[in-house]
Amino acid sequence: FAYLFRELLALNTKLQGSALTPYLHEFGRRSLRLALEKPDSWEYLLLFEVWQEQVDRLSRKVEDYRARYTVGASEDVAPDAAPDWLQTRMHELQNLARTFNRIINTEVPKAFGDPGEPGDVVRILWAARKFGEILEFTLEWSRRVRCARVQEPFDGPAGIVSEFTDDLVEQLCAFPGANIKRINEAREAASRRGSQTIEMILTLKLSHEERFAIALEEAAEQYGLNYR
Repeated sequence: FAYLFRELLALNTKLQGSALTPYLHEFGRRSLRLALEKPDSWEYLLLFEVWQEQVDRLSRKVEDYRARYTVGASEDVAPDAAPDWLQTRMHELQNLARTFNRIINTEVPKAFGDPGEPGDVVRILWAARKFGEILEFTLEWSRRVRCARVQEPFDGPAGIVSEFTDDLVEQLCAFPGANIKRINEAREAASRRGSQTIEMILTLKLSHEERFAIALEEAAEQYGLNYR
């Protein structure tokens, strides 16, 4: 129905000589139907459906990540440059986490609107697609680190850095689908027992940070650098 509606809408706008709203072309079947029909809790469902579409779009890269696939261009990281190179990669992930938190804590509530007010379809679509971009950057970041030739004795810390994103990737992939299920279950329960409350918490964290700090300090000491 959603796809048929979109095609009819496109045909009608061509006959009228006007343009079809651009963002309608960016939705999948389920999310388009939510955007058009706007059932109860549609704002939340739309966010997670579009987010899930982004996860599905990246499914092959996610499988490569899980399989530790490391085919790609490599860069040579000399021992003198290794500590700064590794810390810069850390800084990139910290920026990513800050961006994610800003979107989910500030932009998403704006997109949902004040209580009793309708949500903004375009802003919800934007936020969900940004979560897809964050996942894609994380996967590309990991590929870069895994393919790099970090010379001894910093190859040990580099191996730990390559595992930083393990929990992050799994959370970004699992969170939308899990919450679609929870929302639909709550909607069904609400039809029988009245309003329901759902608490959704996503804490982005890096794996093995303490191990990395210890390994980096030990490698720097072995190489004769003071890197505390």
